[in-house]
Amino acid sequence: MHPDTTRTLNRVNGIIAGSFGFFANNILIAFILRSNTKAFRKVFLQVAIIDLIFLLVTAAAEPIVMFVEGSELVIQNGYFRHIAQPYSNYMISAWIFGMYFSISSISVQFLYRYLILCRKMQPSALTFMGLLTGPFLVSLGISLIFVFGYAVTPDDEKYATELLKDILVETGETHVFAASISRKGSTVIIAACGYCMCVISSTYVIIIFCIIKIRAILKKSQTTMSKETRQLQNQLSWTFGMQALSPLVISFGPLGYLAYTIMIQGTAFWSMMWFTTGFAWVPFTNAMLTLCFVGEFRQKLMFFRKHRSYVSSSNNTATLATVIP
Repeated sequence: MHPDTTRTLNRVNGIIAGSFGFFANNILIAFILRSNTKAFRKVFLQVAIIDLIFLLVTAAAEPIVMFVEGSELVIQNGYFRHIAQPYSNYMISAWIFGMYFSISSISVQFLYRYLILCRKMQPSALTFMGLLTGPFLVSLGISLIFVFGYAVTPDDEKYATELLKDILVETGETHVFAASISRKGSTVIIAACGYCMCVISSTYVIIIFCIIKIRAILKKSQTTMSKETRQLQNQLSWTFGMQALSPLVISFGPLGYLAYTIMIQGTAFWSMMWFTTGFAWVPFTNAMLTLCFVGEFRQKLMFFRKHRSYVSSSNNTATLATVIP
């Protein structure tokens, strides 16, 4: 595939995913602010706002991650792709932070629900911020590995251009504007991969623990709950579960493949490119899962759709009445 085509397709995917994600998350935030489910309003807002931040960083950077002969290279493909170093590396580090904060902070909604249902607590805003501190710090740690371990020198840019000149150098350009690089044999790649795997594994250990405890308490409380409460808890279980599953598929798969590629010092260009393409759709996916699984939001969405259909039908009737007196 011609480099121009490759990079254009990547940008088009980013524009579509970003537009859909921005629209869906803003609708979700509007619904949340008018929601009657006050106990979990913070959690829904947390997911939507973090996803919006990740969406904006992704739209700015449009990263392409690849492995070539055991070296890891990250290329910016967005509007700021020609930005000079070290700012290009800083942007990729910000994207890394946003991605892992979006993934690791999923555990917060499970912990928050665990505290309410199992510990009979009413977590304050300060407690909620405290729960977010852990994901924030571990995500910051990953981004700092990129800031210091993946810094790009002029020699690295020549090296990247030599490796990728037939794949990513666009018409009118003479070299690849590499944002972050870690060369073959570097311990930084292994450290980054190991750190990321630990963060994701820890996140899902917390999630599984909370799910087991929450399911047990809900089973005991079935007879004392009202029908509306049971429905809400069922919707929350489905929503949180699907939101946890989405990044697991998108992130754990690529990281496992990444670890394998590091061990064999191999090349993974197209596969890693498609994996990274999937990251852009996480904000849209999370927003749609919440809108579709939470009954209150789904009803508002359906009302909006019916209202549009009614307006369209009324306009068509008025037009026919004008044309056929």
